[in-house]
Amino acid sequence: MSNQITAYNLSNDDELGFFGDSPLICPEWAVVYGYAEEKNLLSKAFRIIQDHPDELVAKLKENFPLVYGGQSVGCGDWAARCAMPEEPSLRELPN
Repeated sequence: MSNQITAYNLSNDDELGFFGDSPLICPEWAVVYGYAEEKNLLSKAFRIIQDHPDELVAKLKENFPLVYGGQSVGCGDWAARCAMPEEPSLRELPN
């Protein structure tokens, strides 16, 4: 199954798109990439993805200012929507 993630820069309307079958394509990577590109930290980001592919998200959290919302993740001015749960979060109330 192919992943498609788009990160949005909330301050200037730039967008970054990531597509492919790799499990490394995730919302955290998308926002970190945008942030790292702006802050001249791409080598640090690529070192993390190369050295820690099995624990990518944890290492990104340790090294970059990731912030989570209800359905999104952000890093600096960049934001991306997190994967939606398969079941709707709203359930019918009992009578």
